[in-house]
Amino acid sequence: MLSFVDITLKNWNKYEENILNSELEFKEEIRTPKEEYIYILRSKSFIFKVVLLDNVYIGLVTGYKPAKADIRFHGLKNKTNDFIYLFNIVIDKPYQGKGYGSALLDEFLRASKEKGFSKLIGHFGPNSKKLMIRHGATEISVAKNWENTGDDFFVYELNI
Repeated sequence: MLSFVDITLKNWNKYEENILNSELEFKEEIRTPKEEYIYILRSKSFIFKVVLLDNVYIGLVTGYKPAKADIRFHGLKNKTNDFIYLFNIVIDKPYQGKGYGSALLDEFLRASKEKGFSKLIGHFGPNSKKLMIRHGATEISVAKNWENTGDDFFVYELNI
């Protein structure tokens, strides 16, 4: 059975190792260090959840309301900060392709709507791009050679 746990500074240590190990799914250039996760947990408005399958960690999702500096950093210079930026969504490899990513995104969208957000924006690689398309997201731009990985990431926007 799937369950979702809200991550806060108080329970970060319990899931820290799992969360940082999930980063191994990504190329080294785009792995999120602990400090960036702590930055999100200290932001004013964020959503950070892990997903458990029968009480076993299988992935995470996190997003936050970006400050103006973050909007520029993420290359979204023409955007106001009235959206939630989906910073990371990942399901660990053994659990991919089973619908858990979709369930995790649904939970993130539910929580985002509950917090008053009406729009989600984020950069997505090939796997999560497919997930966003299935949820009705619209591609708004392409970030070529995302953070020097050699891969293009796609900026998607989704009305919540």
